[in-house]
Formats: sequence, C-alpha cells, structure tokens
Amino acid sequence: MNEIKFEPQLWNDYLNASCYSFALNYFTNEIYHVGDIYPGKRFDISCSLSQLIETFIKEANHLGYIVEETDLSDNDFDDKYKIFLVRNPEIRYYHFYRRGIDGIWSHKKPYELPNRIGYNGEIITNPFESAEPGYIEGRCFSLTKKLK
Repeated sequence: MNEIKFEPQLWNDYLNASCYSFALNYFTNEIYHVGDIYPGKRFDISCSLSQLIETFIKEANHLGYIVEETDLSDNDFDDKYKIFLVRNPEIRYYHFYRRGIDGIWSHKKPYELPNRIGYNGEIITNPFESAEPGYIEGRCFSLTKKLK
C-alpha cells in the first residue's frame, strides 16, 4: 500500500464522511471524529494535541495501520502513505489531509467530494500552508497496513 491515488469519485456514496475518514481511507457515510472508531473511546474537544494524537494512533492501529510520525519532506513511500493533522489550538479543532501518489495533498469536508484545493484557493502542495488561519499546530504521519 503506497501513496493512494486521488480518486474523488470513489467517495460519491460517502459524502457524509469526514476528513478523518478520508485520511484513513475508511469508507463510511457517517461523520467520524478522532475517538469515534476505537471501542470505548470518545474525542473530547478540550484535549491536548498529544491526547488527540494518542487517540488517533490507537484508532489507526485498531484499523490495522502501523503509524509513524514523519516529516512533510520525507519521501520514503515503500508500503506507506502520508497524512497530515493540522489543529487550531485556540478553538481546538483539527483537520486531516492525505497525500496522493503524485505528491499533491487532498482533503474532504462532510457533504463534499474530496478535493485538492486548500483554504487559500490553491492546489495543496503543503497542507500546513493551505490550512485555515489559526491552524498552527501540525504533525505528519506515515501509515502502513499491517499484514493479517
């Protein structure tokens, strides 16, 4: 499983899906937030960035992914794909992006198809620079699917 090809039409039947579901390539027609997938866990908007990341990693592991924190400039994609978490510490909300096989990032908002246009109106080459104002905390992760 290398970088994922950008195919927004695959999400036609999952318009309610969130950026989180899209980042994890988790096809669902429900709006999932960090903490909604892992049994017994629920996301608390008042949690810290480290708690948010800890819950995200547990959920990704639950879905069969190995998660490693990486750098935006890391280009080692053997059996991995990259996602980026950006967060506004003032309102404590977050957004996920996913890197495509061609190196361009994409994201998904509920009720819309995935797209490659950032808040700034430009193609997303760097999700940190494309995020809404105030989203100043960010982390990049590589995901590898575990063998069963």
